[in-house]
Amino acid sequence: MPCGDLRIGVESSYEGESAMLLEAAAQEGKAREPYPIDWTRKCSLDMDTRAMLRKISNEIESGTDPKNVARCFHDSVALMIIRFVASCAKERRGQGLS
Repeated sequence: MPCGDLRIGVESSYEGESAMLLEAAAQEGKAREPYPIDWTRKCSLDMDTRAMLRKISNEIESGTDPKNVARCFHDSVALMIIRFVASCAKERRGQGLS
């Protein structure tokens, strides 16, 4: 998600600046339902994020506060990681460390 589309910053003057600006905006955004992410397999990073990206695009076009979009994006990524780890743990339970 280009930060310029969220009116957070268009050009970076150093590595990671856009990510830091997105994170700062997210901290000021309101918590809401995470964006949709579809799973295609268990214990895999193979996720379908098209619905999430469509929703983000629609919100940007409709004028949703960029801070709220950034917050929802961050919350969605965090939930995606939690679900992935939980799925892997459940799938690998009893198999030992690999």
